[in-house]
Amino acid sequence: MKKFLTILLSPILVLLTLGIVLPKETQAAQFMFEKGSVQDDAIIDDDLYIFNSNVNIKGIIRGDLVIFSNDIVVSASITGNTYIFGNSVEIEDKTRIDGNLVLFGNHTSIKGIIGGNTTVFANTNKNRSSTAKDLLIFASSNTLTGNVGDDARIFAATSSIDSNINGDLIIFAEKSEINETKVGKKVYTSETIKSIAKDQGVILDQQSKGTGKFGKLGGLWTRFSGVLISFVGMFAAGALLIFMGPVKSLDITKKITGSLREFLTSLGVGTAILLFGWLPILFLFISVAGALLGILLTGFLLFAIIFGIVWINLAIGREILKIAKSKERSPYLALLIGGAVSALIGMIPVLSGLYSFIAICTAIGAMTRMKWDKFKTK
Repeated sequence: MKKFLTILLSPILVLLTLGIVLPKETQAAQFMFEKGSVQDDAIIDDDLYIFNSNVNIKGIIRGDLVIFSNDIVVSASITGNTYIFGNSVEIEDKTRIDGNLVLFGNHTSIKGIIGGNTTVFANTNKNRSSTAKDLLIFASSNTLTGNVGDDARIFAATSSIDSNINGDLIIFAEKSEINETKVGKKVYTSETIKSIAKDQGVILDQQSKGTGKFGKLGGLWTRFSGVLISFVGMFAAGALLIFMGPVKSLDITKKITGSLREFLTSLGVGTAILLFGWLPILFLFISVAGALLGILLTGFLLFAIIFGIVWINLAIGREILKIAKSKERSPYLALLIGGAVSALIGMIPVLSGLYSFIAICTAIGAMTRMKWDKFKTK
């Protein structure tokens, strides 16, 4: 069984409950890694932490629920707060969360009842839930048709709002459709706020030209929100990848920061593969026998391009901990630190593109060299 060194609860000696046979009642916090499902008749009397590629949660959680996963479905009763980090997230009608909901995802769908506040960071968000208190959404595309007990604050590129909102609605969106008859108090759009600012002697109407304060802040916020969502998504994916392959993750990072020679070799190999590797792969698809190998190699390249930054972040974080002479060497802390560094670099317009190219090439080279070493050993 693989060992797991947790960063999220590092001060606590955790009990790893793998959930091969999930008890219906328990008096201890649950940590699930190999199994990502909770059945209808399950009752968990404390906090539940889940790290798995696919998660399906039902039953009753008498505490907080924390999930790091790719595909997530929740249809449960949760007495505490819920924190979800994933790619595709669906919170179904039967869900009841007595506390707050904090959700980071790519494609999200929220139904059910939220007893506290709802905070969402997503690419696309569809919210049909009933939120008792405040609602805060950062999304590229947002659709809101649920109920909000107090204020709703929406930051999106496009947004459609047909929701009963008891408090104020504050919305910043390039394109929006709002049913204002369902808003209990006032509606503040970007135009409304610019008008208020003008009354106070501040001009914010140069947004379209991109030269005013509002335009600069809007562009900065768009960039920041994109980087933040990417950071959280990559940390969730990275935590899962490290848990599933701690030895491989260590071997890959050694090919990145083991020495200057290791880094340059990985960068060179990865650059060559990224620029010229597609030619032999296309050649493989000519024959039926080679098509399967071509599909496997294409999948490997796409995986490295999308998730290679995970090992770059891990390697950067390890080096920072080493330089700082920290006694804490958890890979998850290293992943968090390295991810923060990458996120900060991603905020710099010109440097971010160069950094991404170097990171992708280095990751591809390191992963390829690690696989080659394993092949030679076998």
